[in-house]
Amino acid sequence: MRELLVIGSSFLLGTIIVVQAYVNINLGGALGHPLRAACISFCVGACSLLLIHIIESAKGNNKISVSPELLSVQPADMTAVTLDPDPDPDPDPPSMSGEVVTGATTTTTAATAGVVLSVLCSRGSGMIIPYYYYCGGLLGAFYVSNAAISVPYIGYSVFYVCFVCGQLSCALTFDRFGILESPVLEIHPGRYIGCLCAAAGSVALLLASRGGDTPLGYTVLMVLGSFLSGVFLVTQSAVNSILRKKSKLSVVHTALISFSAGAASLLVISSLTYISPTTFSATPLDITALRWWHFFGGIIGLVYVGSAVVFPHIIGYAAFVVALIAGQLVASLLSDRFGLFGPEKASDYDPVGILGVCLGVLGATLVSVYK
Repeated sequence: MRELLVIGSSFLLGTIIVVQAYVNINLGGALGHPLRAACISFCVGACSLLLIHIIESAKGNNKISVSPELLSVQPADMTAVTLDPDPDPDPDPPSMSGEVVTGATTTTTAATAGVVLSVLCSRGSGMIIPYYYYCGGLLGAFYVSNAAISVPYIGYSVFYVCFVCGQLSCALTFDRFGILESPVLEIHPGRYIGCLCAAAGSVALLLASRGGDTPLGYTVLMVLGSFLSGVFLVTQSAVNSILRKKSKLSVVHTALISFSAGAASLLVISSLTYISPTTFSATPLDITALRWWHFFGGIIGLVYVGSAVVFPHIIGYAAFVVALIAGQLVASLLSDRFGLFGPEKASDYDPVGILGVCLGVLGATLVSVYK
């Protein structure tokens, strides 16, 4: 019974990932650009994790505690480690030029402080972490931004089937060649067939969704971006795993580093839409269009990160991945067909589109089952 409940929860987790894209799309419309929405989403997630990390540190639950100058807690035993002699990073957050929304300024400044704090926490604990391990947050930022930009043009189904195709292809490549310290495995032919099924599903959905107003060249670029989003999200998971393994940080601290680094990068990039709104086709802020639920994209991301840590230990990684991807694809198909999460006008999918989603689920099943 417990396993069935977790499988159902994994399926629902896949659906709320689609909801996250819908939330960020609407937030982007209110703020005037999708990049601004992605920045706020990451900032909310980073600030939430920062609060959790401070509470954990204050209670003494972290094996790696922050320095006493930061939070006035006792340091961890550092007799067996060597302190990094480099000075602390500059604690001053970068300034944003141009038109800045007051609420966005507060949130993004706090998230940037989260970047500084997470670096100080790791360095104050005596752990010397190579800076390229912080790039996991940048990869996640690409996915969130690309989803907010691409889905309104190519639809949920096309985006997420191509996204799944990228995930499966990247996972197989990592297993086959041992990339990012993953073990080298012999690939079962069934896993190759699974990738081909996912690719065929992507093609089927593209054929079913053609006929819109988006030029073919833009559609191809967005499809490639969707594929890369899947690749980057798998890579992000691998990078974060290495970061936690080498630094021996807590799960919350590792997630904080990832989220805050992504928030900082999006803060810099989204500031350009204020500096040169014409270049980025940005529109003015529409406060009347803002809703309280527009700021829950980052919370949904936290739910996904936490569930991805817990659920596989209960039902196994294969069952978790299949249920997760099935939830993504089913939710995306229903959204495009009935307009559940936008766009406002529902699209009429023929059996080819439904076949594409089924092929995507079948591909994920084959890749996950055959080891």
